[in-house]
Amino acid sequence: MRPGSPASPTPNPGARYVHLLADAGLATTHTENHDDALTGMIDQIEARLSLLHMSAPTQLTAAGIDLDAVRHYTTLARRAITDGLLGYTPADRRKPRPTPTHDTISVRR
Repeated sequence: MRPGSPASPTPNPGARYVHLLADAGLATTHTENHDDALTGMIDQIEARLSLLHMSAPTQLTAAGIDLDAVRHYTTLARRAITDGLLGYTPADRRKPRPTPTHDTISVRR
């Protein structure tokens, strides 16, 4: 951990990512929280599986899809989002340019 960062992990995955980028020497200029996009994907997965379970249960079984296992994992993923352990946060970042010092300036004559 870098100096001044919290001793315990930040509950927000996006904030942890920003700290990780800073430790790598990258400055984060902008972030956006899109956790709702992850929740939406889980909703779509659950809806499609429910539809397939009602309309094509034989094909689900033939494809080796264990509906109970998938529902278990979507529940875990949803809980991880709610608990702040999983998130989707795009970040704009840049590598800061080094500030020239007296030692690094060369003069051509």
